[in-house]
Amino acid sequence: MNAYVLALAAAMLPPTAAWIEGPPDGDAASVGQPAGAGSVVNVVYQQLVESGVSLPDGRSVKLPEPVLRVGMDAAAEQAALRKLERPGKSLKELMRATIPAPFLLDISQVPDSRARRVDLYFFARGELETLLDKDFLENQLGFTGKRGKNDEEWNKSGFLAGEELAARQLTALESEEAREAYLYSTSNVFDRVLLSSTSRVFQTRHERSILAASLLDERFDGDEQYPNQWRPLVRDAAGRLKLGKGVHRYAGLGSYIKVTALAGQQGLLFIEFHMVFDEPQEWFGGTNYISSKLPPLMQDNVRQFRARLAKARSSAAKQGG
Repeated sequence: MNAYVLALAAAMLPPTAAWIEGPPDGDAASVGQPAGAGSVVNVVYQQLVESGVSLPDGRSVKLPEPVLRVGMDAAAEQAALRKLERPGKSLKELMRATIPAPFLLDISQVPDSRARRVDLYFFARGELETLLDKDFLENQLGFTGKRGKNDEEWNKSGFLAGEELAARQLTALESEEAREAYLYSTSNVFDRVLLSSTSRVFQTRHERSILAASLLDERFDGDEQYPNQWRPLVRDAAGRLKLGKGVHRYAGLGSYIKVTALAGQQGLLFIEFHMVFDEPQEWFGGTNYISSKLPPLMQDNVRQFRARLAKARSSAAKQGG
């Protein structure tokens, strides 16, 4: 399941200027307070933490606010981060931020629901500006659109072009304070489901952090090119994956990622990712299949992310030297 790397896509929209993020404290204009004049509210993030992700059963699940808030000094950041410590995973160990360093991952079932919540925390060494580099983004996400090993198995993703939005009477904000886009993806979910979704993503930036929020957009339900839907994957007699019968509407997916350059810790980034997603009964029969599969997948994603950041940092140092 590629939700984590797709959230990174939202975090790394190509830059237009110096985006400024206000303190995410839940106030009316809390997220997206630019330096100087008027404020820009990150409406997607605001909906995630105030109203929540709407599930098919009519309920909504709120995402937690970030561990690190804008305006914290080094001491306040360290105090907030210490609350994440667990047996065998001290803050010192987590902050080593080497490629194999530990990370924190919580996967939980939303009470009285089939939806699940994922919370991921880790450190990495690199520069915040690297996350805004287009080449880094494409290498991290593999925006190729190429088919996989089997004819009908593929993973692809990308941002909708301006003319595609105009055809749907949609616009995307692009200013010095914020950036908005629409991200479409088709993902093979553990060889069981082909999931297609289109999400509205909104990014704001502060001097030391990037905050990007993503929420499945119901306006794409039934869209001919970019529908919110899932289809079962089955194997034929030769063991090859193919599409099964039936096309089903998909709803209930939202996430945000925040990357903070720590005060007094040059080159050390703290990444936190929070997501809620609906898991239809038909996918895995209500078992904990995803909970067992996500940890190794997240480990691979975290290590690849750290490795690419380290490579980018090394290349920048050589060029500067």
